[in-house]
Amino acid sequence: MDEFDPLSLFSAAEPENPLTIIPAFVQSCPQDTRDAASQDDSDTEVFPIHILDMPSLSTKPPAAILLVLLKLLAPNQQYNFATKTKNLSTDEILVTRGLTLAQLEAVLPWLSAYAPSLSTVPQLLNLSQSAATLLSTPDFMNYITRIISSPLLWIDEEDVQSIQKEASLRLSENCGRTAQPEIIRQITLEGLEEKTGRKNIVLKEPSLTADNLGLKTWGSSLILSQRLLTEFTCKSKEDGGRVLDEPVLELGSGTGLVGMMSGILGYATWLTDLPEIVPNLRENVRLNELSLVVEELDWSQPQGYEEKHQQQTSEGFMTILISDPIYSSRHPPWVVSMCSRFLRDCPTARVYLQIPVREKFEAERANLWRLMEVAGFETCRSELEDGYDDFGEQLFVFKEFKRA
Repeated sequence: MDEFDPLSLFSAAEPENPLTIIPAFVQSCPQDTRDAASQDDSDTEVFPIHILDMPSLSTKPPAAILLVLLKLLAPNQQYNFATKTKNLSTDEILVTRGLTLAQLEAVLPWLSAYAPSLSTVPQLLNLSQSAATLLSTPDFMNYITRIISSPLLWIDEEDVQSIQKEASLRLSENCGRTAQPEIIRQITLEGLEEKTGRKNIVLKEPSLTADNLGLKTWGSSLILSQRLLTEFTCKSKEDGGRVLDEPVLELGSGTGLVGMMSGILGYATWLTDLPEIVPNLRENVRLNELSLVVEELDWSQPQGYEEKHQQQTSEGFMTILISDPIYSSRHPPWVVSMCSRFLRDCPTARVYLQIPVREKFEAERANLWRLMEVAGFETCRSELEDGYDDFGEQLFVFKEFKRA
């Protein structure tokens, strides 16, 4: 079996026609509809954006104009795996784009003369709220490409570099998850704030490449994290849930969502992954203000980890957490080996494993279940669940194992 290629997953569906959409933000504005017979000051109103509303390069727009417009076209921060994000307030839009209200107001006089459909703050905010839909169309993608290819001779060289950088980011952000640059993903889970006091979990994800799949958050980790939150009690509160036996080891932590969820619930948790994944994993732990152990663990060569943590590994872990661990035929025996090495020989010790049902990996999943049984593990629970990730809807299987 070849290694997993994220490009083999399907792309999101085509969005609706941007010329027929008025975003919810616009609907909430006091002037969100046009009545030509009764409105005299129509230039201040907000309408669906057309490519002809954007300033032409032939008008030689100043650097400030292009930078503001390009930043407003940046995508909203992602929440879980949703392709359409929540409506943001003015402050949230500006903060996530690195802009201020003063910067918007400063470009209005030029826009009034050369791009009147974008000459008010509400109209500029409408551009931002419509960005995902607009940039899915050939006309807007061509507009961004023209900015990148233009020498912009009327603008200082330093500003040209900034403009072309922003334009290149907008282009890559709209070429699918496998082409996107670094993103910050907000994870929201049902009951998270009520149980832990946190509104969300923040995950930094560098660009996705086939050789560093652990730098992306996958759907399995979201479902397993929700399961931990729903089934297990927060150590600092009496909420009627089960107690998660500690210490806890997460194998193949990736961006760290599952291991951090265990840590947020108050359990002593070790997060592990390959050397090239660990720096971003540590950064995510820091971003979420957690004190958790993050260490390198190569499943093919675990001796270094065992030597560094002799006492812990000799005693074993009471709980092992694993999400989406199979990307090639080599992984099933490695996963089983890690569980055999590190799960404590105790009747209450458990392995919790969440894995997507990818069509091309039936043999690898079957081999994993077979090898777990051969290694002396017994299935306590097995459940199928519907979920999703950046590539669409997906079926997932959850299994709970104990030593037979």
